[in-house]
Amino acid sequence: QNPAPQPGVPVPYPSFGFASDTDKGTGTVKIANKTVNIKNQSYLTKTSGTEAGCAAKKGVITSTNTGKEYFNSWSSDVKFDGEPVVRHTDLATNNHAS
Repeated sequence: QNPAPQPGVPVPYPSFGFASDTDKGTGTVKIANKTVNIKNQSYLTKTSGTEAGCAAKKGVITSTNTGKEYFNSWSSDVKFDGEPVVRHTDLATNNHAS
């Protein structure tokens, strides 16, 4: 863990998730026998990368890290099971009160 920064100074850490942690992915279409993330349904059950943060400064709101990750963007023209597919570099938010 890193030492705590000055009060009020957030320290950014890269946060990332893995497709293997997908929950509520596609029902019928699979890639490499795995479900695919789709718009407004799928999420990643955990994320990584923020563990180095000081214990007292984990999540600004939740005081946790490695929480769920939800997607904010997706393909406009590729659909699986009738829903837009999430792509590798699409925006996402994480640590949702996990």
